Amino acid sequence: MSRVIGVLMLAATLWSGWWYIASSAAERGVHNWLALRQAEGWQAEAQGVTRSGYPVRLNLHVEGPVLADPATGVALEMEHLDLSAPAWWPGDVTLDLPQTPIRMSSPDGPLTLQANAGQATLNLHPGPSLQLEAMQATSALWQITAPEGALLSGSAFTASMVQDTETAETYAFTVDATNLTPGAFLRAGLPTDWPSSFDTFTARMRVTFDTPWDRSALETRRPQPRKITIEEADIKWGALRHRASGDLTIDASGVPEGSVSLQVENWRQALDIAQDNGALAADFRPQAETILGMLSNMGGDPETLNMTLTFKGGSVAMGPIPLGPAPRIILR
Repeated sequence: MSRVIGVLMLAATLWSGWWYIASSAAERGVHNWLALRQAEGWQAEAQGVTRSGYPVRLNLHVEGPVLADPATGVALEMEHLDLSAPAWWPGDVTLDLPQTPIRMSSPDGPLTLQANAGQATLNLHPGPSLQLEAMQATSALWQITAPEGALLSGSAFTASMVQDTETAETYAFTVDATNLTPGAFLRAGLPTDWPSSFDTFTARMRVTFDTPWDRSALETRRPQPRKITIEEADIKWGALRHRASGDLTIDASGVPEGSVSLQVENWRQALDIAQDNGALAADFRPQAETILGMLSNMGGDPETLNMTLTFKGGSVAMGPIPLGPAPRIILR
């Protein structure tokens, strides 16, 4: 019995030593990462870092983190951030967001996120680059606010990013938003009795990047998409429903090539809404309705528009109709 007790005491001592070393390394890692970003010209600071979780978890509480990248104009500030990982592998990280407002800014303007039970999980491969194996973000009630007012809100949100087991640069993405509700200024021009929330907002796609996602995505440059396969996108809001699928390749300058198939139900009502809010000029309405009517009749259902967006030579066209320059797909 004394031998068993001795073995248990030795194991407890070794494990305690490991926990202390691992938790200390995790805390130093946060400070070192902030210092490296500061050396690169970032604003990167925290009011303090504390650790807990003994004996089975490595918990870090980061008080008052502020990050701002002058190269991209992206900034993030929150009251605190809690990170947790099992002591036996610190690469499976859980990030718990505060329920207080999270302030974000970009070249497009400032935003504020507030989320209940907001959480992100990261699964990282062992190794110095900490390559991303999977990531999932979930939230209960959430809201994004812009200076104009509420931008978007919802009762639940789930998004995931999972690395392909055979091709490290390829990731599968899923998005599912429950009761997605646009703010008042996004609803401008809609009928007063239009539903406040989307009935369905889901998407599944596969994206191949030029490099896998790893720690360099935060420290140097974001991996850039080179191929996008939209397996399914389904958006339903009131009488309108949009579905999409397709394949695009993207060159080094962000120009897409390929095609995306779209299905739009009740497209005439969509034209009504576009005309009412000024997005479609009244004198162009007959021409647009004639062209879209011809396209919908080709599909066999006059109320459903089946069309293909073709991206070629830096331009995009809807069937035979040129729409203008194609958007560049670049992650900054």
